[in-house]
Amino acid sequence: MGADWGVSRPLVDAGWADYRYQVGQTGSTVAPRVLISFGVSGAIQHLAGMGRSECIVAVNQDATAPIFSVAHYGIVADCIDIIKEWLNQCKGTK
Repeated sequence: MGADWGVSRPLVDAGWADYRYQVGQTGSTVAPRVLISFGVSGAIQHLAGMGRSECIVAVNQDATAPIFSVAHYGIVADCIDIIKEWLNQCKGTK
């Protein structure tokens, strides 16, 4: 798949991830073919680091989250539920 992962600043600030994974104005700029965003609100600083992505899929339970203004596809749902279902679907394709 050639996938990698990144996080928003609040996760780095909380100590859940190392700074090297931070995407945004004060972190890295990424431009993948597909970026899947789980639970990211879409602060302008974070959007600055991901805006050149070819296709953005956003999952957030807040239908008014700013991330949806830049997403090509949006899913209004709890990201944990979506991740669980995605993993179940992946297990079935092996």
